[in-house]
Amino acid sequence: MEKAKITMVVAASKALEYKNKNPKAEAEEIFQYIMEEIKTGKFEKAAAIAAVTKALQYKEEKMNDKEILQKIMEQLDNLISNIE
Repeated sequence: MEKAKITMVVAASKALEYKNKNPKAEAEEIFQYIMEEIKTGKFEKAAAIAAVTKALQYKEEKMNDKEILQKIMEQLDNLISNIE
């Protein structure tokens, strides 16, 4: 579970970084990038997808990256429970 939480925060952070460097990138492109970057098991990858989905949703709502990561960290347990 802890590995999944770490993976989620790392994935969300990498997704935001990628989006900032490539503002026109679509979600599909970002997911592909994250899946190539994250070298973990299936459950952790599913958790990463959940976190990236939320991060991109919050990014569209014009939240800043620090706020997004904080909000995701607050929701880790909830996001994981939705995967299990």
